[in-house]
Amino acid sequence: MHRTKAQAKSVQRRTVRATTLFVVFVCLSLLAVDVWLAWRAREQQLRQAVVSNTNLAAAVAQQMDGIVSEVGHLLDSIAFELAMGHMDPEVMTHLQPILKNHADSNQHVHGLFVYDAQGAWLINSQGSAPAGANNADREYFIHHRSDPSLATQVGKPIVSRSTGVWVIPVSRRLNDPAGHFVGVLLATIDLAHVRELLAGYQIGEHGAVNVAQASTAILVRRPFTVESLGKEMTASAMKQQVLSQSSGNFEIISPVDGVERVASFQRMPNHPLVVTVALSKQEMLSEWRETTWIQTLWIVLLCAITALAGSLVIRAVRQRVKVELDLGQTRDALTKANE
Repeated sequence: MHRTKAQAKSVQRRTVRATTLFVVFVCLSLLAVDVWLAWRAREQQLRQAVVSNTNLAAAVAQQMDGIVSEVGHLLDSIAFELAMGHMDPEVMTHLQPILKNHADSNQHVHGLFVYDAQGAWLINSQGSAPAGANNADREYFIHHRSDPSLATQVGKPIVSRSTGVWVIPVSRRLNDPAGHFVGVLLATIDLAHVRELLAGYQIGEHGAVNVAQASTAILVRRPFTVESLGKEMTASAMKQQVLSQSSGNFEIISPVDGVERVASFQRMPNHPLVVTVALSKQEMLSEWRETTWIQTLWIVLLCAITALAGSLVIRAVRQRVKVELDLGQTRDALTKANE
């Protein structure tokens, strides 16, 4: 009897151990598969987000490049008329209504201005100028006075002296037939107009869009802050990448708001400007997190069902062993009673 009971207990222990190991193995396998699938889905989600981010940066760059090119062509045509008339007073009088018409008909242009070699206002699209107005101290004027290039320049945002609003200056040098500096031709783009254009892009609640000079000095930013205008990007690694490549991607934690973002940048093809689009990493992975939670809950449920099934098996084995032992004891008792 003792040997039979010991054997039954041994069978019970082996069965319980095997069942427990099986349940643990199945649960660990399910959890491992869950982790692997979740990680793979996360990487795929990030890759898709980077592709979308890159396309968005290219779209913004193309739109902004088109705006600057359009304004630049307008400046070239006005400069041609000024050159043909040698900037005579009669030519200036004739051009003033033309400047006004250009400014009124072009949605991107806030104002058009012509300055002489000393920075004095000659004509503008608004028809009047502040008394004694002079723009010789402006950064764009100083640049054109010292640089012989006739290329269009996009300057840092400034507050317009005629309207008091923030504008982006787009300017070019004016020369006489001998190539000497005779003034500056300026078009201004209302910063509010550019901000309105950028607001049309879907970048999430914590996304950001920067339009900056090639030196990474910010021209306009969404979300907008006056403090950011004209400032250079602060992250050295990011700045180095933007300066050395025409396009690319990087991850950064913003020093402004502490948000971790995945960013893409794209240089404009025709102007020394760069667009950076940065989306919140947390928002990019929001759909993945929701899917992963649902998937994990199902895996946990399967593990619970497996554990329940294992516990039922163990319980059944114990009951069977107990019944066998009870039957053995009864048989032994009957055998002894019949002796």
